[in-house]
Amino acid sequence: KMIVRRLENNNIVVIELGYDSIQEQEFVDLNQSSGFMRIDSLPYSNAYPEYNNCKWEDGQIVVNDIENEKQYIAKQVQDYKDYLTVTDFKMTADYDQDTTEIATLRQQARDFIRLNQVD
Repeated sequence: KMIVRRLENNNIVVIELGYDSIQEQEFVDLNQSSGFMRIDSLPYSNAYPEYNNCKWEDGQIVVNDIENEKQYIAKQVQDYKDYLTVTDFKMTADYDQDTTEIATLRQQARDFIRLNQVD
């Protein structure tokens, strides 16, 4: 079992208090009006299995794939930024290897970042 909290925006967050199951139940009983609940597990996202964003909808906890997708894209943007950082030295004039493929991949990375970066 786990404790979750329904926030005012209906997002669900996991609360880790380090309590045993009796203490968890006591905590939930004392704080039900604040949106705390004790559940067995969160629903699973088939589209984004590596992310666990959930929301309260129609009286139940459901997967929030809109937030999962935002996280997924943000991670891709960061991965592309990291790629640009680690390949930056390969674009210097004195580098003695063919950089055609790297230049193409770097341009794809910049295009993706421009299209998807949220400031």
